[in-house]
Amino acid sequence: MWDHRNASLREWIVQEHVMGARQGMGNANVSGFYFDDYWLLSGEDWSRGPAALPHRTAKDVNLTECATGPSELDQHCLLDTGLSADDVVALMEGWRRTTAAAMRAVHAAGGWVWQMFNHNTFVATNGSECVAQLRAACAATSPQQTRMTYYELAIKRHSPGWPTDPAADVARFLLTRGPFAFLGTGWVGCVDGWFQLPTYNETYARPAALDVDYGRPVESVCRESAPGVFSRKWTKAVARHDCNTGRSAITMVPAGTRPPPG
Repeated sequence: MWDHRNASLREWIVQEHVMGARQGMGNANVSGFYFDDYWLLSGEDWSRGPAALPHRTAKDVNLTECATGPSELDQHCLLDTGLSADDVVALMEGWRRTTAAAMRAVHAAGGWVWQMFNHNTFVATNGSECVAQLRAACAATSPQQTRMTYYELAIKRHSPGWPTDPAADVARFLLTRGPFAFLGTGWVGCVDGWFQLPTYNETYARPAALDVDYGRPVESVCRESAPGVFSRKWTKAVARHDCNTGRSAITMVPAGTRPPPG
């Protein structure tokens, strides 16, 4: 458990551990990282990076709460180490400075950190929320169109070998993605259902829909082609999602023809 209040430690973590020549960005085979773990209070989510986290004070800290403090350590670690609430706040702030410095260094070197992704927020598949989310995502100034965005393949039971509807995931990806986007999974472990039997060491599935050539986008963004129905033309396909029915679809365009109107 590193003491992130230590400025010299921060310099070593960034310059040697992250940017070093052996296993860091100085190695030609390394292009980025998934940073783990973290110092957070219960319920906080740092998927949008340390800068998005709220400022905390000692009164926010519960030293007996299992989810407070450094992740994946013994639930009594704060009490066992004799840390005060003020210590915990200082360590959290130090961790945020270390993480931000490491992310800036990786980015300046042309690399990527998983937490730099904008996570796609299109989660409702039908109803008024679906319509509102897609209208927002289809705007030229939306995060989906202006930032590197991560779209998640839906998987069953937190298992890499159990995608639930990859064709629909790809359709919505083609519909709303901008110039820079990623479709896949984050960390999901190596076993079925968080170390539950019957399947161990399950392989990651690669759905066939990921390997189809859909061409290039003809329309820069998706549009509402009918009330609650959104579509986007590509040179070899048309992607659609119907918020009235909750269904997504990809219609392939025959070779040598233009995408159909509407």
